[in-house]
Amino acid sequence: MALEPAPVPQPLFFLDTPAGPDAALALRHLLGTGAQVAGIGAAAPDPDRTAAHTLTDLAGMFGAIRVGVFPAEASPVSDLDPAASTIAHVTLPRSTARVLRTPAASAVAQLARRHPGRIRVVALGSARNLLEALRLDRDLPRLLAGVTALTDEATHDGWARVAVSGVRTTLLPRRLADGVRLSDAELAALAGRGGAHYLLAAMLAGPVEADDGGSADGVSVPLAGALAAAHAAGPAPHAGGVLRTVPGDLRAQAVGALLDAGAAQEALKVVA
Repeated sequence: MALEPAPVPQPLFFLDTPAGPDAALALRHLLGTGAQVAGIGAAAPDPDRTAAHTLTDLAGMFGAIRVGVFPAEASPVSDLDPAASTIAHVTLPRSTARVLRTPAASAVAQLARRHPGRIRVVALGSARNLLEALRLDRDLPRLLAGVTALTDEATHDGWARVAVSGVRTTLLPRRLADGVRLSDAELAALAGRGGAHYLLAAMLAGPVEADDGGSADGVSVPLAGALAAAHAAGPAPHAGGVLRTVPGDLRAQAVGALLDAGAAQEALKVVA
């Protein structure tokens, strides 16, 4: 009798990010696709934990209050009551959750050790947390499933160092990702869903400059954060290297998850 193949464990995602619209898009993408989220790390530097507190409120806005948010640096200020969190002038609802004490770099190393071959990192900021995680655990290149990093001139060299270490790393240049945008009609459809989606649309809305410095016509906001998350969640995301183009199906996946009207409460699952 033929043996059935062993089930392939689901990937687990760690979002390493500054607080901002990109983080909101990436988190909403993971939420909309039912991904298992192992944690959210505030990208370094964040010495006063403002970004960590904002990310906690952002996760709460999407109903993910049980997903742990890890600070960029160890600091006792996590117990302070922070001011109201804002992203792009939008005040976020206050979450009942608190920022955890474990620094993001330690969290990545511990999670990768606990779930070898399953952790996929979606990174939207600097490489400092991953570089520190590599210092903490030299086995990290074989333990991580891979990294998709949104990069620019300031962060490229750090992520190149992560790739050279042996971590399977795919770089998505921001100049490329920012060329893929949400249309005005799609933004209106997002706002029309109300609730957290309305707040997300408000974060994303605003004047956009065209490449020639004038006003952009018929486009709204870049989908960079959602594209990075969609790539990381793909069937074979970590061949490594630098993306030279954004496949059309990647945009379709990003927009589809953003506008999906399905129930979201169970989409983000906590990994013990």
